[in-house]
This record gives sequence, C-alpha cells and structure tokens, in this order.
Amino acid sequence: MAYPKIQFASLTVNLKPALIEKIQGLQGIVLDLHHAQFNEQCTHLVVENDHIRPTERLLACLAAGIWIVRMSWVEASYLLGHWVPEEPHECMGGHGIPRYHRLRAKAAMESAGRGCALPGLIANNTSSIDSIKHRGIFSGWTMYVHVKQSSDSRSFRRVLSAAGAEVVSSSDFPRSRDRLNLVLCDNESIAVLRPLLGPGTLIAHHNFLRDILLCRHDPAKIQPYLYTAHGRPNMQSAGSADQPLILD
Repeated sequence: MAYPKIQFASLTVNLKPALIEKIQGLQGIVLDLHHAQFNEQCTHLVVENDHIRPTERLLACLAAGIWIVRMSWVEASYLLGHWVPEEPHECMGGHGIPRYHRLRAKAAMESAGRGCALPGLIANNTSSIDSIKHRGIFSGWTMYVHVKQSSDSRSFRRVLSAAGAEVVSSSDFPRSRDRLNLVLCDNESIAVLRPLLGPGTLIAHHNFLRDILLCRHDPAKIQPYLYTAHGRPNMQSAGSADQPLILD
C-alpha cells in the first residue's frame, strides 16, 4: 500500500502537532514543515476547512489535480486505524473547485491512456512527479514567468510545473525564448520583456493562471489577458492587477 505524502495549507499553527502525530501514527509522511513551497512528491494537501486561500501549495495542487482534503480526513482515519476514502472529506471551497480540478485531471490521465488513478491511496501505480506532466492544465506547454518580486516568480514557476508545463528558467531564457508558448508577467515587467521576445510570442498577465485555477476560466480564452504591442490587458480578473500569490 502507498502511504500518503502530505502537506498542509491554511492550517492554524496549534493544530499541526496533533495532526502530525496522527499522520505519522498511520505511517503517512509529512513534507516540508518549515517552508511554504509546494513539493511535487505531495499526494494530499490537508486544509483546516472549506475556506480557500490562494497559497502556492493550494494553487499547485489545484493545477495538478491532487487531493485537497479537510483535516477531518486525518482525524477519521486515525480513529479507525487506517486511511479512509478521501471524497467525504474533500475540501468544497470555491464552490467545489478542488473537486472540479481533481476530476479534470483524472479525465486527462484517462484520455492519455495511462490507466492510472490520481496519486492517492487506491490504485496508485505511479509517482506523483511522473504523473503530474500527464494531467496538468498546461501539459505540453513551454512557459516562462517574469514578475517584479523574484519570490513570486519562483512560486509561479512551481505552480506551472505542477500544471504540467515545461518551465524555462531565467538562465535558460536566452536560448529557449524562441520555443516559448506563453510568457506570464505583470505590468511592471512587460516593458523589459517585450523587446526580448519575438512578435509571435504570447505574453499574458499572471492573473490568467489564477483565474484558470480559482474561477474555472477556460485556458483557450486567453485574449483578455494578453499584452498587445502597445497596451495592457483588458481583463476582468478575480484578482487585482498585480496581486501576488499568498504564501502560508
């Protein structure tokens, strides 16, 4: 049996010690307690309740279709002495947005003919890292991110990687820019980026990613988020123009 590899998001600090003890008592693994980054080994994200905050971990798990469950899943499992099915404890925040992305990812895996369930406790025949690239929203895309805050750029890169994209690093940008499908940036970065890219490269505001993940925006409807040759996007986004990711 594959045991869960768990990260936390939006959990009150004083709840964590008891949850960690229960997870470890069931032979689960708690990943990366001392920083807020998403770990691609993660199979489950445990949250306190159905209230969704757009942390890096939450956005990455939505992008990859990973289970996002309330802490009641850990407590119910500990009470019975074994890991119970996740679905009754699935986070239903954002009008069921975690379930929407989980089922989307499951359908993507099935259509890819891999015959593999999502990373979880049942029929887990592949590692989460191996399967992410086959189920993410941006599977097959080559992308680059440049925003004012370098920490936000790193967060966006990890979220895009979880979404299945090949994410070009800053050091690889000069030799990879001709094969980019999409560049995400903010209003303060566009003036620097535009001269470095060819006229056919799509450049979009990073809220495109946020709205796909949190508002079920269709990735094909990118036009309102695109920077034109001389102007900014005319988007009606869920987030403000340059709202950063919120980190735990």
